[in-house]
Amino acid sequence: RAEAGVPEYEANAWFAFYAPAQTPAAIVSQLNALINEILRGPEARQRLSAQGTAVLRGGSPKDLAEFQVAETRKWARIVKSSGARAD
Repeated sequence: RAEAGVPEYEANAWFAFYAPAQTPAAIVSQLNALINEILRGPEARQRLSAQGTAVLRGGSPKDLAEFQVAETRKWARIVKSSGARAD
């Protein structure tokens, strides 16, 4: 971040919930709704905050997929421009 002397830099840890690939859409939708409801609740926010974690977003499976694509593109550019290699 700019206030840290590095403009346009942002790195965050994030977590997501996943289900097996063949999970029926109705089950995924139900789980998604319940997880979002829990994450919006004061108890979950308080517990996560006590661990230094902020719930910045919930969302749908589509939101997660779009976020993952954006993160992959962002970090691929950074890795490529850095010349880093996995040896």
